[in-house]
Amino acid sequence: MCGIFGYFDSHKNILSDERLKVMGDAILYRGPDGSGCYHNERMAVALGNQRLAILDIEHGQQPFYSEDRNIIVVQNGEIFNHVELAEDLNKDGFHCITHCDTEVILRIYQRDGIKGLSLLNGMFAIAIYDVNEQALYLVRDRVGEKPLYFSNEEGRLIFSSEIKSIVGVSDSKSVCVEAMNQFFAFNYVPPPLTIFSGIKHVMPGHYLRVSQGVVEDHCWWDLSSIKTQERSEEEWISLFNNILDDAVRIRLRSDVAFGAFLSGGVDSSSVVGLMSKHLDTAVNTFCIGFDDKKYDESLYAQEAAERFNTHHTMKKVQANLINLWPM
Repeated sequence: MCGIFGYFDSHKNILSDERLKVMGDAILYRGPDGSGCYHNERMAVALGNQRLAILDIEHGQQPFYSEDRNIIVVQNGEIFNHVELAEDLNKDGFHCITHCDTEVILRIYQRDGIKGLSLLNGMFAIAIYDVNEQALYLVRDRVGEKPLYFSNEEGRLIFSSEIKSIVGVSDSKSVCVEAMNQFFAFNYVPPPLTIFSGIKHVMPGHYLRVSQGVVEDHCWWDLSSIKTQERSEEEWISLFNNILDDAVRIRLRSDVAFGAFLSGGVDSSSVVGLMSKHLDTAVNTFCIGFDDKKYDESLYAQEAAERFNTHHTMKKVQANLINLWPM
């Protein structure tokens, strides 16, 4: 899962290492495999990461730095096409010395600048500090699969993967009345608002550029800008199947074990079926069942598991799960 955090103060008011540790500790559970932090006190900027190791476990520690240490990158997420991107970067003389997808982000930024975002196929929240520009970039993936929040108080921008990390070191604790009204109207708070008046989302498909106290919001991807196409039904079916198959294939790149939740429905069964196509070993699948047949789908999951020859684990639970929760 991972988590990122940090700050950038245009007035050069330093956030202490102790307070940065508070930010990191607040999201420690997101990344228990390691932590790292770049803190330039002269520029009053920090980028931190709590790491959950998925790719290149030994060499994937964050932050990642350019050779001259003028570009610093942390991310929460996964770049699914990092292998292909690394090959293209290598041809252009930008060599990746690890197999970690975060290094690919660094090299793309070195080669293409912030416009290289469009090459990334993945789910991500990214922070990049460019010493040469004295600019911080906060980037969120196309549909906002990975969270990224920020507050901007009197020239100090604080960011994190979770609100509680910001609240721990910020004065942004007052409730947003507009957000409360929207919550009671819609049963949730529509972004960019949060329940706190001074904390907002970085919007999906957007990035923020922060420099000299100015925060610029840029949209780098917009679904409405995609042009519609005319195809036959057969062509659409073929295209859909090819895209789904490729999407599953590139998500199977991992240096740790993984599995799949299997309900027996169309979506999870399709994913598991494609996983079994691309893996040499049986897929590990998991299912929760219920004694009440109105809610129990474990029978269908078992049928799918048998069809795709998975290593299947099913556990039936009661509606009241409190006794299963570790105390």
